[in-house]
Amino acid sequence: MPHKPLLLAFSLAFAAAVSAHVFVADAALPEPPVILKALTGDTIVQPDGSYTTINHAEMLATNESAARSIAQHRVEYSESMETAEILEAFTGKADGKIREVDRTQIFPQAPPGSSQLPMFNDRKQKVIVFPDVSAADTMVYTIKQTHKAPFAEQFFFGGVFLRGTAFEDVRVNITLPKAMAAHVEVQGVNHEIEEGEESVTHKFGYSNPRPPVAEPAALSPWDTEPHYIISTFPDYAAVAAAYRRMAAGKVAVTPRVQALADEITADTSDRRDQAHRIYDWVSKHIRYVAVFLGNGGYEPHEAIKILENDYGDCKDHAVLLEALLKAKGIASTPVLIDSGNRYRAPETATPALFNHVLSYLPEFELYVDSTAGTASLGTLPVTE
Repeated sequence: MPHKPLLLAFSLAFAAAVSAHVFVADAALPEPPVILKALTGDTIVQPDGSYTTINHAEMLATNESAARSIAQHRVEYSESMETAEILEAFTGKADGKIREVDRTQIFPQAPPGSSQLPMFNDRKQKVIVFPDVSAADTMVYTIKQTHKAPFAEQFFFGGVFLRGTAFEDVRVNITLPKAMAAHVEVQGVNHEIEEGEESVTHKFGYSNPRPPVAEPAALSPWDTEPHYIISTFPDYAAVAAAYRRMAAGKVAVTPRVQALADEITADTSDRRDQAHRIYDWVSKHIRYVAVFLGNGGYEPHEAIKILENDYGDCKDHAVLLEALLKAKGIASTPVLIDSGNRYRAPETATPALFNHVLSYLPEFELYVDSTAGTASLGTLPVTE
C-alpha cells in the first residue's frame, strides 16, 4: 500500500492547496484569503462498487496572494482505474465578466516527481489554469470522474474539512443501490438519508465561513477535524477478509519459489532461523518501490513476478515473504496498519484507514516488516 493516507475526498485535496495561506492569515483580517463559496459532489454508485462523481467548486480569492495560489487546479487520477473530464472551468471577474478556460489546452500529463518511475506509476493529472485571476475573482470548475472499484461490490469514501479553511456551503450526495447497505460516521458534519424505490442517497452538509486561524497539528485531521466516512464494509474483519482474498492467490509456491526457499535455508533445520534467513533475504534483495499501477494501491503482485522484478512495495514484500515461508511450512499473514499520524480507527470500517502492510508470524508471535531494510527480524520502525 502507498505510504500515505488514502484520502479520497476532493474537499481535502483542495483544502491542501490553500492551507498555506489559511495557516498564516492575520487574525485581524475581516475575511479569509480564500473562501469556498460552494463545493458540491454528486456520486452515483453501481452494484459492482464502481462509481461516477461530479464535483463542482467556486473559490473566491480575497487578496492578490490568494488569487495567485488558486490560479490553477490540479486533478490527479489513475489512468487505468479512473477518468477525469473537465466539464466547465472559468474565472468569474469581480465586474461580472466571465473568462473561460480553453479546455482544448488541458492535456493529461505526469504528476510532478513521477517522471523517473514510469513503469511503476500510472498516475496522471490534468491542470486547469484559470485566466486573468486577481483579487475578488471567483474560480469555478466542474469535473466528472469515474472510478473502478478497488474491492469488488464494495464502496468506501470520505471527506475531511480543515478548520482553518473557509467553507460557505458544502453539499455531498452519495447514492447507492438499496442492496448495498452503507455504514456512516460523521463528526461535525450534517447527515441526512433520502430513500428512493431502488436506491438510498446519503446527504452530507458542512459550513464554516469564518474559520479561526489554524494551528499546526501533530495528529491527522481525520482524528481532529469535521469529517464524514461512508462504507459498505460492515466491520474491520470484513476489510481484512477482502484484502486476504485479494492477496491469497498471489502466494503460490512455484518451483522457483520452492528452490529459492530451500537455497536460503540450506544449512539449517531450525525453524526460527529459517524464518530469519528468509526475512533477511527479502529485506536485502527486494528493493522497495511504491507501485501505483492499476489497482496497485491495494492489490499485490504474484510472488514469482516480484522475484522477476527484484522490486515491490509493502504488499509485495508481504506476499513474497509469505510464499517463501510457506515453502518451508512456516505460516504468515499480512497485517494492515496505518503508519502515519492517525490514531483512531473510525467505527465505520474503511480500507482508507490503512496505508501499510507488514507480516505476522504466529508460530513465533512476531510482527515483521521486510521493507524496514536492515532491521532484524521482529524489529519494527518506530512509526509502526
